[in-house]
Amino acid sequence: MKKIALVLAAALALPMAAMADSKLCDANLTQLKDFIATANKNATGVKVNAVQDHIDQAEKARAAGDYESCVNHTAQALRIIHKPANR
Repeated sequence: MKKIALVLAAALALPMAAMADSKLCDANLTQLKDFIATANKNATGVKVNAVQDHIDQAEKARAAGDYESCVNHTAQALRIIHKPANR
């Protein structure tokens, strides 16, 4: 009986995790696109280009249904944005 409950719980957890990744992917992409749209002279060209590269990769991953990769790319881009300019 316990095995059945564990298998059922695991089966239900997978779609929920994918849904959470999907929502996080979308939320992060929204933040990043807002950054690109409002990037000003304080953002170096290198920073904007690196963020745009991660956005492109994240969108490809999302289109392929690879939400984990999408989240990874968007998280890296968000780290670039929040990294101080002198580091």
